[in-house]
Amino acid sequence: MRPLIPSTIAAPLARYAHGVLLLSVDRIIRTSGQLGLAPDGTVPESMDEQAAVCFANIRAILAEGGMGVKDICHISAWLTDRNDLPAYMAARVSIGTQN
Repeated sequence: MRPLIPSTIAAPLARYAHGVLLLSVDRIIRTSGQLGLAPDGTVPESMDEQAAVCFANIRAILAEGGMGVKDICHISAWLTDRNDLPAYMAARVSIGTQN
């Protein structure tokens, strides 16, 4: 993947690229919407824990397909409470530091 950040438009507001060029598409994994639902079917009380479980689920799906977080080219997220954004973003950033 090659990040696309044209110098002719405003820079991204955070750590992301405006676009991504897929140089070779051998395989693509498209996940379903993931929740903070633990393997035992429980939902942790805190947003921090829910977000961590959500991204752990994504890592497990990628691993099942022989991929890892380095293969992620897009994440869409929907939060029901704006106050949950810091906890969600902390979990999202941490996914890039794990294999």
